[in-house]
Amino acid sequence: MFHQSIEKESDAHGHRDHAGLQVPQQQEQRQHDHHHQQYHPNIELEYSYHKKSLCNAYVLCIVGFLGTHHFYLGRYVFGIAYLMTFGLCGIGWVIDWFRMPCLVNQVNRQLKEDLQRQYGQNELPGPPHTRKWTPHDKSLFDAYILWFPFGMLGYHHFYLRRPIFGVTYFLTFGLCGVGWVVDVFRMPFLVKKANSDIRQIRDAEPIASIWDEEKRLDDAYTLSFPLGFLGLHHFYLNRIFFGFMYLFTFGLCGFGTVVDWFRLPCLVKRTNTEIREDKRDYRNLFDAYLCGFPLGFLGLHHFYLRNPGWGVTYFLTLGLCGIGWLIDLIRMHWLVKSANEHVEQRRHLFGSPRSRRNYFFSGQPRGMNHTAPQGPPQSDPRIQHGYSQNNYPGSTSSLESGRPSQTTYPHHLQQPNMAHGYQGGAQPPSNYDLPPPYTEIDDQMEIGHNGTDYNEDHPEATQQTQPTAPPYIKM
Repeated sequence: MFHQSIEKESDAHGHRDHAGLQVPQQQEQRQHDHHHQQYHPNIELEYSYHKKSLCNAYVLCIVGFLGTHHFYLGRYVFGIAYLMTFGLCGIGWVIDWFRMPCLVNQVNRQLKEDLQRQYGQNELPGPPHTRKWTPHDKSLFDAYILWFPFGMLGYHHFYLRRPIFGVTYFLTFGLCGVGWVVDVFRMPFLVKKANSDIRQIRDAEPIASIWDEEKRLDDAYTLSFPLGFLGLHHFYLNRIFFGFMYLFTFGLCGFGTVVDWFRLPCLVKRTNTEIREDKRDYRNLFDAYLCGFPLGFLGLHHFYLRNPGWGVTYFLTLGLCGIGWLIDLIRMHWLVKSANEHVEQRRHLFGSPRSRRNYFFSGQPRGMNHTAPQGPPQSDPRIQHGYSQNNYPGSTSSLESGRPSQTTYPHHLQQPNMAHGYQGGAQPPSNYDLPPPYTEIDDQMEIGHNGTDYNEDHPEATQQTQPTAPPYIKM
């Protein structure tokens, strides 16, 4: 009955806030509604406030070769591209005059979807300028606009969130034009893949990194022809060693490039399997033979098998004058088997490559507790002597005050009696030294400067603490 009366009184008069002040519930509800109205007006009202006008877009399109209409529509990537290329050499500017209604409707539709998504959440999204930006779906028509005429510089790949391909096209002029021509046929698949990744970002789903994402066969073939001798397809497949080897040897003098055109489906399939099973550090027999012929006398297969000492020896002696090179072609199977056995031992000692990479970037292995303990563990013998979590020397309470705690041993603690064993039946560790017994010093007793205990009232009671030399005895 007593508790029920308290609850009724609390419901009648309101409740107390964190500071202990009584706040009526109606007043709190009014404050919440005011906050909601201040930062969250009606969706239609906010939509009408930020809605883009077709008339304004056409007015800005008069100087559209500078990208002004794209900046107005919030398409900043297109605005910068038009500004740097004078409206894609005028071609994009002319096309925008005919597709301007579609652009305005697309921007307004995306704005309304963003507002509905934000207001549909349980949490209050906050003012418009503090809301988190979410990417929008890519348009196939926009991708084609960027593909021609500046697709040779990789503009469409930058738009589709493929920066690696964008930089590659920019440096190689669209893979000497071949990749640029191929992209006109596979553009729908590229846009579909980009929109799939964007939906995962909006749904807060994890996105695979560039090392862990699934590789595509069409991307690998695009990079392997005609610049496969530079090892671009190997870099794409996370085969860094082969990429640099092809780069410095021009695709193993062209032999490796031709072979890769036939075995590329197997390479892509094997790479995806290694990514899923985290077995990228194992060595393959066919890759070892490809490194051993025709440039095996330079020790490339030994570098691939993680034998740098043998690799340097073969490089300086041209494969032990060719004899060691010929022998290695016969015993290549045993060399690969030995290398994979070392891989197994390394994984057993240090973990898989993915776990080592997580440790490198996080600083702590996966699953380790990052919370530092406060005070000594409960099994520490010093707790059984009287130390506690608060007065443990070096604890947070002692360090924050800038001086040792006043309740720590030995000021108010006595040495435990060890005659009947350790407290709680536990035995002290063998390397644990017990603290010395506590003794109080008389206020009238002072320590002299020469190491003697001096008593002012009784000078004759002064005792010499320093050891004296034995008397000299003449033999």
